[in-house]
Amino acid sequence: MIEGDTRAQNRFRELLDAAPDAIIEANSEGRIVLVNEIAQRLFGYSREEFLGLSIDALVPAAGRGQHAQRRDAFAQKASTRPMGSGVELRAQRKDGSVFPVEISLSPIHSEEGFHVIATVRDVTARRLAEERFQEMQDRFTRELEEKNRQLQQRNAEVERSDRLKSEFLASMSHELRSPLHTIIGFAELLIEELEGPLNEKQKRFVSNIHQDSHHLLALINDLLDISKIEAGRMEFHLEKFALGPALDEVMDMIRPQAEGKGLRLTAEMDEGIFVEADRLRLRQILTNLLSNAVKFTPAGGTVAVSVMARRHKVAISVVDSGVGIARDDHEAIFDKFYQVGSTTKGVREGTGLGLAITKRLVEQQGGRIWVCSEPGQGSTFVFTVKTGDTHRGLTRPLVLIIEDEPRAAELLVNYLTPEGFTALCAESAEQAATIAAELSPEAIVVDLSTPTSQEWRMIRDLRSQSRLEAIPIVIVSVTEECDAARALGVEAHLTKPVGKRQLLDTLAQAVRTQTDRRPVLVVDDEPMARELLAAILREAGHTTAMAASGEEALSLMEQATPSVVILDLMLPGMSGFDVLSRIRERAEWSEVPVVVLTGLELNRGDAERLKQTTVAILRKGQSWKQPLLGALRKTVRPS
Repeated sequence: MIEGDTRAQNRFRELLDAAPDAIIEANSEGRIVLVNEIAQRLFGYSREEFLGLSIDALVPAAGRGQHAQRRDAFAQKASTRPMGSGVELRAQRKDGSVFPVEISLSPIHSEEGFHVIATVRDVTARRLAEERFQEMQDRFTRELEEKNRQLQQRNAEVERSDRLKSEFLASMSHELRSPLHTIIGFAELLIEELEGPLNEKQKRFVSNIHQDSHHLLALINDLLDISKIEAGRMEFHLEKFALGPALDEVMDMIRPQAEGKGLRLTAEMDEGIFVEADRLRLRQILTNLLSNAVKFTPAGGTVAVSVMARRHKVAISVVDSGVGIARDDHEAIFDKFYQVGSTTKGVREGTGLGLAITKRLVEQQGGRIWVCSEPGQGSTFVFTVKTGDTHRGLTRPLVLIIEDEPRAAELLVNYLTPEGFTALCAESAEQAATIAAELSPEAIVVDLSTPTSQEWRMIRDLRSQSRLEAIPIVIVSVTEECDAARALGVEAHLTKPVGKRQLLDTLAQAVRTQTDRRPVLVVDDEPMARELLAAILREAGHTTAMAASGEEALSLMEQATPSVVILDLMLPGMSGFDVLSRIRERAEWSEVPVVVLTGLELNRGDAERLKQTTVAILRKGQSWKQPLLGALRKTVRPS
C-alpha cells in the first residue's frame, strides 16, 4: 500500500508540474502548502522557499493590506472564480518586479480544513500586444480623422470650384447667345434673298453658316442648362396639362429630321392623359430623347413613342431600332460629357450633356428614367412624370418582364400587348425594383432560362423589395417546378416551351381585377405572432382581424366572413383542429380558404387530413413568409 501511495503521489506531482499555468495551494491562514514547477519559475522562489510563505508575499506591496480582507471575504462566500473574469490583477516576483496576471480560484473543503487552489497565468505578452494594438488603433484613428478633415476641405474646394465654373459657364453662355442670335438672324435673311438673289455657292455657304450656328447654339444651351442645374438655379413651373398636344408639338418639330433619314416616326397614347410637370422642361426631355433616337437610328429604321398612364405616374417610352448601347454603358450615358463610342455614320457628336440634363430634369420633377438596350438591337428609354389626373382608371394591367435577351423579351411583349396587357421590360432585379416603385405593376414575368442559385437569389432579392413583395411573380424556365419556387411564394412556374394561351391564362389569373375587401382572420394565442402577421399583411395590402382563441375566431366569423383564415393549431381551450372542423361544418364557411401556420410537429396522418381541408400548411421556425403571401395571392386579392 505504501508503494502504491508513493506511485500515486509521484503521478500527481508529474501532472501538477506538467500544467501550463502556475498552480498554488494555500490553507485557511493564507500559507502556501503546494506549488508546481511553473510557479517556481514564474515567481523566482524555490519549492522550499514557497512552502509556508504567506500568499500575500505574491501581491504587490501597495495592495497587500486589502488582500488579507479580500481573502477573508472569499472564505466567507467561497465559489469558483474562472480565469479571465474581467478583474485587472498584478503579481510580484521574489526580485520585486510586478507583472500582469489572470487568476482562477477554486475553494476546497477537506479533512485538513478550508484550502484555496489558485491557477496563475502570466499575461504580460498579451497585455503588451493589446497595448500595441491600442496604440496602432489610436494612430489609425488620428490618421483617419486627419484624412477626413483633408477630404472635407477638398470637397469644399471642389464645390466652390464647381460653383465658380457653373457661374462662369452661365455668364459666358449668355454672352455667346447674343452674337449667335444675330448671326442666325442675318443668315436667315440672306437665305430668304430679301436683298437680292444668291448664286448656288453663296447659298451653300450661308446654309452652312446657318446650320453650324444652330448646332453651336444647341451646345451653348446644354452648357447653360447643366450649369443652372448644378448651381441650383433651374426653376420649374409645375402645371397640369394634357400630354397629347405637347407631344404632338415635339413630334412635328422632330418629323423633318426623321423624314430626312427615311425613318418611320410614330406615337401611340390614349386620349385624355394629363400630367403635372413643367411644360417647357417636359418638351425639352422629349426633344432630347427623340433627337437622340433619330440621330442614332440608321436610314430606314423606326422611332416610336408610347404613353402609359398609371395611378400616380405616367410612363413615356421612346423606342428606336438604332445602333443600341452596351449594357456596361447604361449607367454611364447619363453622366456629364460621356459619349458612347459606337455611332452611326455621319453623326455629329455634341457635348455629351443631353442625357445628363434629361436625367436631372426628370428627377427634379419627381420622376425616374432608365434604358433597356443591346448593341444592334435598338434602345428603349422610359421616363416617368407625375399624373395630372389621379382619378383616371387603369384600363390595361401592367406586366413587368425581366428578361436580358431582347428577342425573348420582344416575343413576350408581342404575346401580351394585343391581349389587353401593357408590358415593360427590365434587364435586372435592380431595374425592376425601380420600375415597380414608379408604376406598381400587376404582375412580373421572370425568364430564368436554366435556374441557378444566383438566379434564385434574384427572385429572393425581388421579394425583399417592399414594392415587389406582394406582386405575383410568374417564372418561365426550362426546368420543372421546384421547391425553391414554392418557398419564395412564386405565383406560377411555367416550363418552356410556353404557349401563348398558357401564359395569358396564367397572367389573367394573377392580375384578376376583382378586389376582395374582406379581412384576413389571424388566429394565434401569441400576441407577438399576431403583431408580426398583422404587419406583414398590412404591408401586402390586406386588412386584418385578430383572434387569440378558437372561440374568439368563431365569434368574429359569425359577425363577418373573412376572405381567408390563418390558423395556429396550438390554441388554449379549443384546438386549431377543432376550429377547422367547425369552419368546414358550416355551409357558409365551407369555401373559406384556411392556411395553417403552426409550430406543432405533425404526424403523417394529421398532415394528410389537413391537406384535404386547407390551402397550405406552413411551419413556424422555417421560411414561411413568402409561401404565405403566395398562398394569399392565389386566394384573395389585396385591397
